[in-house]
Amino acid sequence: MKSSSSKVLLLLALIYGAPTVCASESPDALQIQLAKKIMVENHSRGYPLAKETFLQLINGKQAGDAWFYLFLIAYYEKEHDQDVNAYLDLLNNAQSNGSLLAIATLYYIYQTPYLIAAPDTQKADELNAEFQKLAKEQDIPEQFSFGIMVNTARKLLGVNEMEMEKERND
Repeated sequence: MKSSSSKVLLLLALIYGAPTVCASESPDALQIQLAKKIMVENHSRGYPLAKETFLQLINGKQAGDAWFYLFLIAYYEKEHDQDVNAYLDLLNNAQSNGSLLAIATLYYIYQTPYLIAAPDTQKADELNAEFQKLAKEQDIPEQFSFGIMVNTARKLLGVNEMEMEKERND
């Protein structure tokens, strides 16, 4: 039943393109789930709703996720394509607030390299160690292992591994 409610809210948000969260209210769990679904499924008409939701969360317990999804909105809308550091700043805010997905994304960026000119394997190794430490502290289940999170980050960035391999070989 919960997923059908989520689908209805998503449909309404996409049809009307209007935020449903009042500025004075904190988003509830369903609104947060909807905002994440909008981002994961890359529904651009829902970005205003998602952005408003995440902006309301940046000073709370879910700040890391909020900053990460604000990064995704900026990335998908190509807000900072001329200034990669602005993307990295958003990810660093997410990282400093404990977002494991942000750490995995930064790892991918520095290891690959993606968005940056040259790999920084030392930084990537530090991010891997930070991920492992936080995952252990937070008792993260095995299905959210580092490799799976990095793969999820790659997919959210829209990176096709075959294209990356071809570029490396050219």
